[in-house]
Amino acid sequence: MELPLPSTLYFILVGGIFLKRLLQRATTILVAALLFAAPIAVAPASASPITRSVTTTIAATTAVSKAKITTSPKSATVAKGKTHSFKVKATGSKLKYQWQVKKPKSSKWVKATGSSAKTKTLRVMAVASLNGAQYRAIVSNSRGKTTSKSAKLSVVTSPKITTQPKNLTAAAKSKVALSAKANGGSVSYQWQRKAGSKWTNISKATRSTHSFTASTGQSVNEYRVIASNKAGKATSISVKVTTVVKPTVKIPVSIQTTAGKSVTIKSQVSGGSLSYAWEREVQGADGNATWKRIVGATGANYTFTARSTNELDTYRVIVTNKAGKATSAETVLFVSSTRQDPFAIDKIFSMPDWMVTFFAPGQYPSDRPGKVDLFVDLFLGNISESTIDPGEWIAVDYIGSDGLIYNDSEYTVEDSYLDMGPLLPMDVDLASSIGYGVVFADVPAHAVKGGIWRITDLYDGSVEYVKGF
Repeated sequence: MELPLPSTLYFILVGGIFLKRLLQRATTILVAALLFAAPIAVAPASASPITRSVTTTIAATTAVSKAKITTSPKSATVAKGKTHSFKVKATGSKLKYQWQVKKPKSSKWVKATGSSAKTKTLRVMAVASLNGAQYRAIVSNSRGKTTSKSAKLSVVTSPKITTQPKNLTAAAKSKVALSAKANGGSVSYQWQRKAGSKWTNISKATRSTHSFTASTGQSVNEYRVIASNKAGKATSISVKVTTVVKPTVKIPVSIQTTAGKSVTIKSQVSGGSLSYAWEREVQGADGNATWKRIVGATGANYTFTARSTNELDTYRVIVTNKAGKATSAETVLFVSSTRQDPFAIDKIFSMPDWMVTFFAPGQYPSDRPGKVDLFVDLFLGNISESTIDPGEWIAVDYIGSDGLIYNDSEYTVEDSYLDMGPLLPMDVDLASSIGYGVVFADVPAHAVKGGIWRITDLYDGSVEYVKGF
């Protein structure tokens, strides 16, 4: 069937357009095939411009590498008022940074502010309100983002010693400990010992408490501690550690004095850092003796005013320190009486050669008008190393309140063999070592009351007084 001319022209035009598009597509495919095949083709030297053009095209099409953190920021201790830099390191292209902070007492991370908050290095001013704050960095690019580990900021002030160490006394070879405390935050300690005039660090003594073994002998050493942090340091007071050994003590065997005079019992001790406790032996109602602590007598020596009542008292001292205690032997006190402070009736007292007691005093009317006959029983024991007859050498008088002396007694004894041997120890045969006698005095009635007995040893001239009526 023949087509009309217009239809024929229409067909030709449409077919031409289709064929043109087909040729264009084929050309595009051919060019692309040549471009991709070019790198493996053996090209002549004149083809090098084409090779460079292909390489440039490939580099332009390389993908962006993913961000990766290689070094996270590190925790830091910073002095108050100083600036600290937190740093992060990452690999990848076209990286962006954003720092975050989690403040003390908060559980939320928020964006950090400031000119450095979007850089590799975050600069932070250390203030008290940021003590304990945590920081981290978020690193990102078109491929995604990654977060660093967090770092803590500790803000410290210059340290101050709040608890000072104390002086110590310890037994040799015992365990001792010195302690101190300081504020300021993140404080480290270093204990020192004084060697001569210089202070030297003690190895490994870097805690707030320093424990060690005391020296083997008696000694005194000085110690101190230095507390320090990023803001500065502080030094404690120096203290002494005194090392002691078990004490020893000696006191005199006996002391002779006179009533009304001051007496000092001195101790000789060793051991160091001692405490003292003086005691006096007291006779109980049952006749048994016990030791009683003397109130206030806590010194190395015991001083007091002697009285007639202290005659033949015995004393001792107990000394104590960290290493133990020691008790002295006894000291016997011999007191010479006076007219103002005579011995009491029934009181045993001593004279250089005698142990004496006046007892059982009495009186009755005298056959002489205006007078009274006084009498008193007398016991003597010879404590000298030789035999002395008291009938020849002992004289007893009554001194009336008028100051006059009365003696009508002609003192007599039943046994003149009165040798008791040495006073200490009194290891004697009492049956053959004691004497007994009665003293008489004829005294005016008005002079009886307030008078005193006087006993005189004519052998050595010693005198003692005993309270009268």
